[in-house]
Amino acid sequence: MEPPPAQSNDETAIRTRITRHMNTSHRDSLSLFLRHYCNVPAPSATPESTTLETLKQDSLILTSQGKRYHIPLQPPLSTLTFSAATRQRLIEMHNECLRGLDLSDVRITTYRPPDTLIQRINFLVVFLTMLSFSRRANFSPGSLFYETSGLSFVPSFAWFCSTIQPWLITPMLGIHVCEVVWMARTRLRRHGVERWSRLWWEWVATCFIEGLGAFQRIDGMVRDKEEEMKKREK
Repeated sequence: MEPPPAQSNDETAIRTRITRHMNTSHRDSLSLFLRHYCNVPAPSATPESTTLETLKQDSLILTSQGKRYHIPLQPPLSTLTFSAATRQRLIEMHNECLRGLDLSDVRITTYRPPDTLIQRINFLVVFLTMLSFSRRANFSPGSLFYETSGLSFVPSFAWFCSTIQPWLITPMLGIHVCEVVWMARTRLRRHGVERWSRLWWEWVATCFIEGLGAFQRIDGMVRDKEEEMKKREK
């Protein structure tokens, strides 16, 4: 009668070790489990609030913000004593959640301002264009912009700018709003930037001004992080 208790003790030790490891190092995965398998909204399943209560052969029991959630394992694990198989199952679940939620393992946690000469020039030119063309009155004699920008010396150019102002600023703002929406949906959300956070606003604001440059930088950051992850896996 000695073997059964030994196996039970092994399973208990492995269950405890895996539970502790998941709660210490992989709360982001636990959050994804709730969002994908239990359809819990992201604000109610943050990594900080989600914990693995227990691991069974046929299910996971998670808690978040005072609520308990049951996630069945299909098919059930044959045993908990083979920790490699358990680890592989959890990895597969993590990857399935990423695909289902259209998220990436790469997280953007910092903001990078324009960092090349071309990007800085582009940012400045677009910003000044938006500022000057924000009001048609800016090109009228007597306005602060007209008197301080030198337009008083080229009144014909001021008249031209005043004429095209509504035809330039309206589509310009429309295009940049579309770029912001695209950035938020395909970059910020996918790479774990919380909506309305300071980081989110930094990327949204710079994208609204410069457009393409912001996409180039954030895509470069993602490539760098992906290369780092590949090196760690080797």
